Amino acid sequence: MAVRLTFLFLFLLLLPAAWAQEQQASPSVPDPRNLTADWWKYIGDAGAELQTRIDAMVRQSSAAAASGDYAQQAQPYLERLRLNLAALPDLKAQTGSMPEPVAATVAEYRLREVIELQRSLRKARRELSQLGQVIDRSKASVAAAQRRIDTLMASYLALGATSSERLIRGLQIMASRAELASATQQLRVRSATYAALKDREQGMTALVEHAVGSIVATPNELDEVAGQLDQLNTQLGRIQDDLRERQARALGAQGTSLRDRADSAWRALRALEVSAAESDLRLQIARHEIERNWLELYLPGSADKNMTRSQQVLANSGERLQLVRAELEQWEQQAEQELTALRFDEQQDPSLQRINRQRLQTANQVLLNVGQARSSAGDLEFVRGLLQQRLVSGKGIVGGGFAALMLWLGDSWAGAQRWGEASLFRIGDTPLTVFGLLRVAFILFVAIWISRLFRHGLDRIGSRSEGTQSAFYTVGRLAHYVIIAAAILVGLASIGLNFSNLAIVAGALGVGIGFGLQSIVNNFVSGLILLFERSLKVGDYVELESGVGGLVKEINVRSTLINTNQNLDILVPNSEFVSGRLTNWTLKDVSRRMHVPFGVAYGTDKDKVKQAVLEAVKKVPYTVTDEPARAADVWLTSFGDSSLDFELVVWVKQASVRNPGRVHAAYTWAIETALIENGIEIPFPQRDLHLRSGFTGAGQGGA
Repeated sequence: MAVRLTFLFLFLLLLPAAWAQEQQASPSVPDPRNLTADWWKYIGDAGAELQTRIDAMVRQSSAAAASGDYAQQAQPYLERLRLNLAALPDLKAQTGSMPEPVAATVAEYRLREVIELQRSLRKARRELSQLGQVIDRSKASVAAAQRRIDTLMASYLALGATSSERLIRGLQIMASRAELASATQQLRVRSATYAALKDREQGMTALVEHAVGSIVATPNELDEVAGQLDQLNTQLGRIQDDLRERQARALGAQGTSLRDRADSAWRALRALEVSAAESDLRLQIARHEIERNWLELYLPGSADKNMTRSQQVLANSGERLQLVRAELEQWEQQAEQELTALRFDEQQDPSLQRINRQRLQTANQVLLNVGQARSSAGDLEFVRGLLQQRLVSGKGIVGGGFAALMLWLGDSWAGAQRWGEASLFRIGDTPLTVFGLLRVAFILFVAIWISRLFRHGLDRIGSRSEGTQSAFYTVGRLAHYVIIAAAILVGLASIGLNFSNLAIVAGALGVGIGFGLQSIVNNFVSGLILLFERSLKVGDYVELESGVGGLVKEINVRSTLINTNQNLDILVPNSEFVSGRLTNWTLKDVSRRMHVPFGVAYGTDKDKVKQAVLEAVKKVPYTVTDEPARAADVWLTSFGDSSLDFELVVWVKQASVRNPGRVHAAYTWAIETALIENGIEIPFPQRDLHLRSGFTGAGQGGA
């Protein structure tokens, strides 16, 4: 009995597993009207039954679409589903294309063989880069498709089980998921191809590095290169004749009709076609010249003789390489623009159609010639590296390092020179370059430096001569303007600017002055007037009509710097000194007379007041005491309401003039002290209050 119960228990445990295995072995075909979230497992887990399940799902979807009222609307989705599912088995079977294996290494290589290997390496790298870009775009497309499918599936599951939209929405999801599966398989195949190409590129890189270190040369190769150079130069002469002829035709009469404009565009393209071919030939000639120099350096007994020429060839080829690459990029853009314009051109005129076909063929040929020239540029750059390596390796460790540094500096200078000599813009017929602007800036810098040294020398000379600082300052400021103006003229002349056009510039400047610069010009001219007239000098103490007063520190082009007694720097426009009233306390004479008013009580001895104040004034350090004609004095000026009004009239020294407030305070302090010490009363206003008798009586009556 116990054994039977045990077998029954095991049977009940194994029954769900067997049922699940049976369900897994024969899953149900997805129905577009009743999809689950994991419906794609029917195809994804198919394995060897992939084609059978694909056929079953297509039949199920077709039957579901035919049973409803949306057969016509469902047809596009069914067609997409069939196409992508039909391609899926073949895509899954693909493993990616395998590139050609890398050639085995050998002990010796000729120079031309190494150039061919490097060319193959560039081609492999270009293919690898292009495939990498395609894979990146495919990854982005697959991710976007997955997000769209998730959005569709979420909206599908939100629909009711009896909704009429479930059929169309389900077919849309199934078709999109099949497309995603095809795209995913294509991405897998491309990724496998990319990995194989990457391995081949690494192998070819190692092969080229080995080949570069194993190059040998023979005198026969030198003769072959010389003969090829002669042939290339002959071809260059013929193609230059053809280029001149095509350029002359392109510059012929320009018509206004559509046919004339199309014909002119075709002629211009033909000139570009030959120009690209000519550039290709020039690059090949430069490459062969470097090959010849490399062979001459390699062969015994010729290294010392050709070292200088090889360096010159390197410099010339580097310049040619940069110029041609810029031209090729421009020509390629023109050809692509022409192809884009012709792609959307729909002309009915047979003659125009014929010309446009010719334009299309010529534009494609331009692109082919540009591509060939780019390949020649890559060959030239590679052999330049070989020649540089040969120049460096032949001089030992120290000499080789120095030679490498000199070659790098030469290339850098050549590149900087090409960049600096490129035209930025034009002024009239004069092109302006970076080097031209730098030359003008350098000339101005030198002029400013010279002006600063000159003014510094004048300041030192003026500091030794009392009272002549302002004169030297005026000379220095005027010399500064002259030096800067001369530097501007020299700088503009150094870049080839035609001064005959200055009348136009002056006219434009006059218009600018009339509209917005009159204030600046007014202040500039006022500054010149101040310098020439010398009514205002550095070191003067001035007071303007506006009340601003202080020491003049600088007289500049537009404004004058004044330092007040509060140590504030104020920039005052020069025009205020010329057009307004100006008080210059130190214009002619360094000494100034000050008036300090004070008062004493009526009945005070006037002589005692005068004697006390004059004795106190002598103790003030600002007073001029060594000039009898400028002795201090006390004046009785008026009879005030409550005092006798006096004024102290005193001459103060030069240093005191620049601080009138402090000087005035010092004298009032001394006067007040002297009056108190001598018992002299200083009155102050007093007021007596008189009450009328009627007011008192009124107060009593009210009480």
